Amino acid sequence: MHNCQMTSDQSPDPDRQLAAIRAVVSALRVGEVVTYGLVADRAGLPGRARLVGLALRTAPDSTTLPWHRVVGAGGRIVFPAGSESAEQQARLLRAEGIDVKGRRVAMPQGADLDALLWGAPGAVKMRRSQKGDRR
Repeated sequence: MHNCQMTSDQSPDPDRQLAAIRAVVSALRVGEVVTYGLVADRAGLPGRARLVGLALRTAPDSTTLPWHRVVGAGGRIVFPAGSESAEQQARLLRAEGIDVKGRRVAMPQGADLDALLWGAPGAVKMRRSQKGDRR
């Protein structure tokens, strides 16, 4: 039987992980919308999308993070329908020119499907809605 215990220098530091996630979210620019999974990947924590939610939920009040630019898979707003948080996220995204229909962020036309499905290194730049846009 193998001893699989981690040494202290190999164990993950939760504070460092949360800080890495928050740094990724802080770097998101106006007009960028990414998924929880992509934030985790960029923070060096692949497969830890739920940890991204925890990092955003537990961020100190003094921290200003553009949390509204992080959505669920497929561009879905993950807060319960009709909740103040869901309404606030949609409102903030629309104020930045992001096209939100119902509880989803519209996916960009001509997006690289491989990049969307397999997690390209860059964020998906969402198409800003235009006046008269009839999509």
